[in-house]
Amino acid sequence: MKRKQSYYFLVCSIIMLAGCMVGGKYSRPPEPAAISYPDATNTDTAALATWFNIYHDTALQTLIKAAIDSNRDLMAAAANMEVARSLSGAVKANLYPHFGYQAEAGGGSAGTDATKIAGGVQGGLFNVFGVLNWELDVWGKLRHQSRAAINNFLSSKANRDALQVSLVAEVASDYFILRDLDNELEISESTLAGRKENTRIIKDKFEHGYVSELDLLQAQQQEAIAGAAVPSFRRQIILIENAIRVLIGMGPGTIVRGVSNYDQILSPDIPVGIPSQLLERRPDIIASEFALQAQFEQIGVAEANRFPTISLTGASAMI
Repeated sequence: MKRKQSYYFLVCSIIMLAGCMVGGKYSRPPEPAAISYPDATNTDTAALATWFNIYHDTALQTLIKAAIDSNRDLMAAAANMEVARSLSGAVKANLYPHFGYQAEAGGGSAGTDATKIAGGVQGGLFNVFGVLNWELDVWGKLRHQSRAAINNFLSSKANRDALQVSLVAEVASDYFILRDLDNELEISESTLAGRKENTRIIKDKFEHGYVSELDLLQAQQQEAIAGAAVPSFRRQIILIENAIRVLIGMGPGTIVRGVSNYDQILSPDIPVGIPSQLLERRPDIIASEFALQAQFEQIGVAEANRFPTISLTGASAMI
């Protein structure tokens, strides 16, 4: 009966000490009240378009998918997210009892002469030793650590999402620049062909005395200017192609084209008067808020470290 009462007393003591948690609980600062948006026509964001609904060019969609699957920065961010997930699980496990064990075995034999004079021992040894340890989270240190680890994981996940959004936008932007350079190169080559034909005509007229040499020199100058623009655009195309291939985790090379910029299907215009609360949907802002919460929980850990640690330990041995 006394043993049962001691168990009850221990449980009640643990429950009472659990209420001694130090450090505060994070709460978002209050938002200003009575804010209206008279120009807001539609604030429902449930049907926001995703990138594959915005870009209808199949070549661009292929590049974006390749970038999401193979971009090294995005893969590193995903790996960091998995590390944070594992750390949060490891920290959460500290709330529960830990069990450790150790086993050893040995044996020996002595010769017949040593046995006669009691100078040796013949036999075996087997020993198992187990320890159960449970740190009581009286001051809330482990709970604060667990919350901080979870917030760090959520922050790393939001950072990965922010990087993915930036990556998709950068691939699409570079692709549209590439298609624009293709168009400018085509115009430059067509202009150069026209300048060459004009120079040929002016030269023929000069040889027959219809125009002066100044007209011929001006025609040759215009042809040279048009000719200099062609390699410039080709060099820019190579640079932007290599930039896109770096984003998709590949070496230098060419990029498969789709439709021209003129034939692209553009997304509808952003409506006027969208509330600023939509900024809270941005992954980088979400990541910053989770990082702030993680640091807030670390304050609780620091405060709990000022108090002594209470642990329950049990040991057992079998020989």
